[in-house]
Amino acid sequence: MTTIGLIDNFIIIRLGLALILNQKFQDMELLEAEDLESFEKLQSQKTPDVFILGNNASSRQECFATVAAFREHYPNTPIIVYDEHSKQNMVIPYFELGVKGYILKQNIADEMVNAVNSVQQDRPFLCPTLVENLLGFIAKKQHHLTNPALLTPRESEIAKYLTQGMKTSWIAKALGRKPSTISTIKHNIFVKMKVENIVELKKVYLEELTI
Repeated sequence: MTTIGLIDNFIIIRLGLALILNQKFQDMELLEAEDLESFEKLQSQKTPDVFILGNNASSRQECFATVAAFREHYPNTPIIVYDEHSKQNMVIPYFELGVKGYILKQNIADEMVNAVNSVQQDRPFLCPTLVENLLGFIAKKQHHLTNPALLTPRESEIAKYLTQGMKTSWIAKALGRKPSTISTIKHNIFVKMKVENIVELKKVYLEELTI
């Protein structure tokens, strides 16, 4: 028997998904709750084979914190996350946190069985729509990385120094340029990278290098 923990704070969605799961799986025990706290109160003696987690948080940080909490309390239980909208920038962080499956709500009826079967065999599952969007996202990022119009070699070098915390005066001395010249280049970097400060530049610049 497969034991599935179904977590969603929207009861209508949870009831609908419970109906689908009961139709799709003949030999299954379904443990429902609206969040981790209520699950542990209601099902304190049981550990599911799989968690299915609805992503209804308003921010990325909340989504990741929820997953991290489940991973901390149930480190050996695979997690499938379902989301209402396609968010390609969530895929890689989710899987880095230990999520095993990621699908969209509109595809639940068609893909949930495959997702559950895959994660139980320790294989990740990503729905085709998200795969397509992720590949497009990566291709776009790679295009930006190889496009010389984004940052010139000199701008890239200065951006690296800026993200390392180096001051304009230090960079000017290191490169044998006037501080005013470095300040101008710094401004151009901010414009091209669409950032307003060093913190934002560091985040965007490092993302460009790691994608």
